[in-house]
Amino acid sequence: MFKNTLKINFTSRNCNGWPTINLFIDDDLYEETCLNKENFEIEIPIQLEDRQHKLEIEHFGKRNKNTEIDAEGNIVRDMSFEIEKIEIQGLTVPDYMMRTNIFVPNWIDLTEPTNFPKFLKQSNRVGPNGIWSLQFKTPFADFLINRNLDKMLDDDKKALDTFESYEPGSHSDIHSKISEEEKKLFDDIKDLLK
Repeated sequence: MFKNTLKINFTSRNCNGWPTINLFIDDDLYEETCLNKENFEIEIPIQLEDRQHKLEIEHFGKRNKNTEIDAEGNIVRDMSFEIEKIEIQGLTVPDYMMRTNIFVPNWIDLTEPTNFPKFLKQSNRVGPNGIWSLQFKTPFADFLINRNLDKMLDDDKKALDTFESYEPGSHSDIHSKISEEEKKLFDDIKDLLK
């Protein structure tokens, strides 16, 4: 039985104040909090329809005083946070899925660095004000199984496409990108398909 919760683990960095965030799912505000210690966890109950959803973490309230810069222009200390782990309905979001996030900075009340991109992909670290987002579906267990099957079939296709040039094995690029947790999940899926 799965839990109807969303749990997020953060690493937070203080610089003349701690980061403050709003947590949204599908534009509904679920939590507003200050990440006021280095290791911070949020766990909230969720009741979501079985469909596509968008998790958003909005960092707000940061000012120029929350970033210390040395004489050469290097950041010495910075109010920021990192999203270490997310669990949806009791299941951990795999690393490859965490890399599908997008962060859009908001430079109101901050000096925008020269040539800073309009958005960042695959970044779990949030420094400037802005919105970090991740798409997912519920029920999350079904979504993971289907997503992992698609990924596994895609990886198998890549392995077949490259088979003539070398034999995929533990040394190959294909296997090195898959974590031990993901390998176990793939094995479980293969067992279910037998």
